[in-house]
Amino acid sequence: SAASTTTSMVLREGVVAGMRCMRGNLRVRGRMCTATNSPSGEVQRLRGGEGVPLAKPPTWHMVVIGVVCGSVLVLNEMKMLSVVLRVLLTLALSVIFLLIGVNKSPTGAMHKPMHDFYAGIFPDIANKVWKPVVEGALNAIGAALASVVPNVATKDGLFGEAKDGVFPLAKSIAASITPSNMMAAVGRVEVGCATLMLISLAGMGSRGHRVPLAEASNAVLLALMGAFVYSHRVLQDGLYVVPATLGVLLLLRMILP
Repeated sequence: SAASTTTSMVLREGVVAGMRCMRGNLRVRGRMCTATNSPSGEVQRLRGGEGVPLAKPPTWHMVVIGVVCGSVLVLNEMKMLSVVLRVLLTLALSVIFLLIGVNKSPTGAMHKPMHDFYAGIFPDIANKVWKPVVEGALNAIGAALASVVPNVATKDGLFGEAKDGVFPLAKSIAASITPSNMMAAVGRVEVGCATLMLISLAGMGSRGHRVPLAEASNAVLLALMGAFVYSHRVLQDGLYVVPATLGVLLLLRMILP
């Protein structure tokens, strides 16, 4: 029939055109290959099937990789790789936590959108996570002390008289944990620890020596990141990735020789 004849002719022309394309004699636009006008006649791929050959791939990333790998090998041979990594981690983490802590300040925020972001997540962290944790821990401590020293659980005692298993001291301390107070306190801790780590680089820390205050600050920040990971896992808001990453970097800095 006429339809089958037309179909066979189209297929035949497609096969012939494809063979010519592979031989570099014909440009086929919108197809899988094209002949080029280069002296070598090399067949190149097309971008989007429009008959335009791809540009030469950039090589800068190969240069960067080569420089990084070469630097690592040289520093490793000089037995300075761990020292350089620890100094770089100290500098980077100090700057990061300094900026994070400043943006948690109620008055001195450098970046308002980041400050507003923290102000939006701390109500849940304070009210849904740490208030119950603190109140429960203090009630457990009060009950344990009351079994040994009954006077601490009386009306005039340290914990006060418990009502429904809740001590007045535990309730008042838990009530003092407000989102704004907690965010400001965490920001001060982060700024203080970051400042001590940064100061350590001005002295012995820049030569690879461990400065006790910097190591203590590292441990405090690591515990803080662990607390944030716990908070976000309890809330299931998916925001645990950043504190977990920072915690891994702090741990890496701590264990580097």
